Formats: sequence, structure tokens, C-alpha cells
Amino acid sequence: MFWINSIKDELMLTESSWWGSPKDGVVLTRRIDNRLTMEWEPPSPDLLKFNADGATIECPGMAGSGGVLRDDKGAMLAMFYGPLGSSLPFVEEIAAINLALTLFIQSKRFMLTD
Repeated sequence: MFWINSIKDELMLTESSWWGSPKDGVVLTRRIDNRLTMEWEPPSPDLLKFNADGATIECPGMAGSGGVLRDDKGAMLAMFYGPLGSSLPFVEEIAAINLALTLFIQSKRFMLTD
């Protein structure tokens, strides 16, 4: 949420609903009379889901990335956010995914199978 609030002015986030209920935390507004909602979909039972995103002010411009790891009940298990310096949009998206995967592997919350 912090990286979105600092970069994307068109997103309105309510912090209390963001942490309490990820499905209700984000509202996209392009115009006052035209509101779209984004809903978080939980993973299958006993699985975890990482949502990651990157954002930039201009192209290229100051950028940041972040993400959150949640279980199938929506409980937040981990989060990350931070600046990327000056970047292009596709670079920050890849950086956010890379960091999410790195944190996930370091968490040892996975099992290797054939």
C-alpha cells in the first residue's frame, strides 16, 4: 500500500480495510462518477499467494516496488516495499516479482516435488 500511495494518485486506499480485508482495501478511480473496484482472490486452501507490483512517476522516472504474502484466509504473513531509483515500468514489475520470489524462497514456506 505504501508504494502505491506514494506514486499512483488515482488510487484511493483505505488503510484499515487494506489490512483487515484485502478484498475491500483498493478502489481505483479514474473519474469521480466512474469507480471500479479491484478484488483480491485468495489462493486454494493451504497455499500462499504473493501479490507484487511496481510503480513509476514518469517514464523513465523514480520507481518503487512492493508486495504482500497472504494465506488462503487473507492473513498477511509478510510484506515488502522500497524504492528502485530511476526505472522503466517493465523493470520495476520484474524487480517486484524477483524480490517476491527471493523472499518466498528464503521463507522456506514451500516444498519441492517431482
